[in-house]
Amino acid sequence: MDRTAFYNIQGAAGQAGDGFFIGRFRSNTDSTDARAVALNTDHEIYIGATANDGSAYAVAFKLDGGGSEKWTKANTSIDYYIGAQVDSTDEARVYFVGGDSGEFYCARHNATNGDIVWDLNRTRSGVSAQCAHLGGNGSDRLCIAGWSGGSDFQGQLGDVTLWVVDVSSDTAGANNDNFAVGSGAHDGRGGNTIAQFNDSATMVFMAGYNQHGDSSDKLVICENGGTTRNHTIAFSDAGGTPGSLAVDTEAGPVYGMYNANTTFVFKITPSGTSYSINWGQRVGNQSGGNAISFRGTMKLYDTNNSKLLCAVEDQSGNDAVHIYSLNTSDGSVNWERRLSSSSSNLSCEGLVIDPVDQEYFVIVGTDTSGSNSALVCKLPIDGTGTGTYGDITYGTSGTHGISGKTISTVSRSVSNTTTNWGSGADPSYSLTDKTLSEIQLDTVNP
Repeated sequence: MDRTAFYNIQGAAGQAGDGFFIGRFRSNTDSTDARAVALNTDHEIYIGATANDGSAYAVAFKLDGGGSEKWTKANTSIDYYIGAQVDSTDEARVYFVGGDSGEFYCARHNATNGDIVWDLNRTRSGVSAQCAHLGGNGSDRLCIAGWSGGSDFQGQLGDVTLWVVDVSSDTAGANNDNFAVGSGAHDGRGGNTIAQFNDSATMVFMAGYNQHGDSSDKLVICENGGTTRNHTIAFSDAGGTPGSLAVDTEAGPVYGMYNANTTFVFKITPSGTSYSINWGQRVGNQSGGNAISFRGTMKLYDTNNSKLLCAVEDQSGNDAVHIYSLNTSDGSVNWERRLSSSSSNLSCEGLVIDPVDQEYFVIVGTDTSGSNSALVCKLPIDGTGTGTYGDITYGTSGTHGISGKTISTVSRSVSNTTTNWGSGADPSYSLTDKTLSEIQLDTVNP
């Protein structure tokens, strides 16, 4: 690797897991977009991505705690990896999920060399995987969520679709619970974020939305998987799209992001079929022009989950990522930082926090300079480490702050359809070794 294109962040508090860095990576010379990130307790970083050399293909790669490449694997049988998970009870197990139009795909990779141990897929016209979450009860089941966009799927026009895979053994996972959740004849899209999956109670907190044209039916879906307590939340700012969620416990409270012209962060507390609204805060560009990720750019941290880390993309100029640390008690700001480039657009598609002592966080996304490059940033959790690194600046210049947001919710019911995809298939897709290239930048000392 060309280390002159890689920026260690100096002057930051602590050096957890071999230091902090900002780096850009590409699979060979192909356009590469990072879509998902996972960490193990050795501070190693697993990233799921998509690349394109004229045809799209999935990429999985692993970095050590200092950002050096351990391995990179290309899966040319599918278009993208969009989820990454490390088994907390056995860190030799790492899972990547993704697929293409019409396919849910799951692969367990060998954490040491990146080879596929086993893989599975489920195919159905119009389905698309969006994210994954390991169960909270021993981490022995993996919940993959997405949506079905075709009227041939169980007679629905487009429903939240879940596939739960048994990953408790070293052999290919068994097909467990497959079901869709919709709202009658409406076109419900969902499975964007799973904030919690309890694999013993099959409890799922998930973000989704309804896009059938009824302005009062643009929804955030909060559901219990399969049979009971299926309900939704409709905000007073109808017509928007929910993004990431975070949840403290199975009983809540629930934190989320919602984009309706402008973007706001909210805290609600479920109670039966209703919700108490605790607070709402407007974040990002407050005149609009924001984008929010659907795949987990919101995480709780600190003592008793007293802080919330979230990211929003400001698209009003060169796209920049705004990162907020908020207090969960009232949504007030601990710090805000802006990650921007003088020559390209930056996006944030995934965020994860140090699982050992919460000293840092990692965000992944895309830097559009030249042909797209995967952006990987390991940054201190206290907001330090600001400076200019090549043409990328991390700091307080151009930040937006927050303002209070009044919201109201309406409880609505949704239907549940249990589906049967059978035993599925073991596609045994092969991998190709790839080499990551760091993109050359002019070195700037922080």
